Amino acid sequence: MDRDAQEQRREMARKKAELSKAEKRVKELDVLFQRVYEDHSTGKLTKERYTRLSGAYEAEQRELESRATEL
Repeated sequence: MDRDAQEQRREMARKKAELSKAEKRVKELDVLFQRVYEDHSTGKLTKERYTRLSGAYEAEQRELESRATEL
């Protein structure tokens, strides 16, 4: 029984760390998306590049938010 409790604590700690990492990355993606938008607005990025980058950031963010909900 004691081993089960220890294993549960380890698993909980692992999930908390994963959640923290996911939440941090979601915030980073918000900053990256804002930069990409600004670069597109000022003409530093083409529309195609902006679309590709913003789509990738949004997809990653959705995955992270989904995983955070699971955790």
